Amino acid sequence: MANTLYIVDDDLFSRQPQLVRDTTLAETQNLFAFVSGFKVILQQPSKFPTRFDFTDSVVKVVESDGDVGAFHNQSVRTQTANLAHSAQQNGVTLNTGTQKRNAGVPERGGIGFQSKDILTAGSQKLAFVLTGGAASLETVKEAVAEFNAGGRSRNEILADKKNAIEGTRTRKGLGLAGYYGRHQALVDIRGLTAWDLVEKPLSDWPKDDQISVATALARLIAHEARHQYIAPHYNGGGLGASEASLWGDKNFAAFDKGDQKEVSVALANFTKLQKTATIHLETNPTNQPFPY
Repeated sequence: MANTLYIVDDDLFSRQPQLVRDTTLAETQNLFAFVSGFKVILQQPSKFPTRFDFTDSVVKVVESDGDVGAFHNQSVRTQTANLAHSAQQNGVTLNTGTQKRNAGVPERGGIGFQSKDILTAGSQKLAFVLTGGAASLETVKEAVAEFNAGGRSRNEILADKKNAIEGTRTRKGLGLAGYYGRHQALVDIRGLTAWDLVEKPLSDWPKDDQISVATALARLIAHEARHQYIAPHYNGGGLGASEASLWGDKNFAAFDKGDQKEVSVALANFTKLQKTATIHLETNPTNQPFPY
C-alpha cells in the first residue's frame, strides 16, 4: 500500500505494554497527519507484503543502541539478496553493485536507509525498493530518564552527590548526615530513581512514564521513516533535524512546516517514478528470509 509506514510487530514490540503499543501507533500516525492518506500499521512479520511501494517505509524497534548497526547490515544484505532472487524469477539478472544508496549512518539510537530506483534491464524497467529503519528502546528510555532527572546523567548525579558529601578543593563536604539533611539529597534520589528505570522493562515503569517513552519512540520512528523518503536532515529544525531531541523540547515535537512540504514533494516524486516501472521486484519474496 502506498504511503504506509510499517512498524514491525515482532516478539520484542508485541511484548511491550498495550499502553506503549497504542500510544506509539497513535503518536506516529499523528506526526504524519500532514500527508493525505498516510497509514501507520503494526505488522507481524508473517503478514508483511512481498513488495513495497516507493512511498512506503519500515521501522523495526530494537532493544539497544548496539542492535541498530547489526540490524542495518543484516537487513541490507537480506533485501539485496531477495531483490536479486525476485529479478531472477522474472528472468532478469540484477546487478545491485551499481545502485546508489543512502548508506544510513547510524544516529543516536536509530537509523533510516533506502535505495528506491528504476533499473533498466533490456526492455524492462524494474522497480527496485530497498528500505528500512531501526529505533532503539534504550535511547528513548534514556531520553525520558534524563528529562525526569533534571537533565543530569547518572554519572553527573553521582558526582554531585560525592562532591556534596566529601567536598571539593574549594568547598568543605557536608558529610553523610549533612548531605541527607539537604534538599539536594531528595533531588539526587529522584534522579537516580529515574535512571534505575532504564534497566527495567517498560511494564515496570509508571503509566505516565510509559506514555512519555512511547511518545519519544514515535518521534524516533517518524524521524527514521523520514530518512526513507529524504536522506539529508532538515536544516530548518523540527523533528527532521540532526540530533533532534526526542523528549522535553517542544521545538522537536513535530516536523517543521518546511520539512513537511519537502516530505510531501518527495512522496509525490516517488509515486511518479514508480509508475514508469514494468516489473515491480519483491523485497520480501515468499519463502525467502524476512529482511526485518
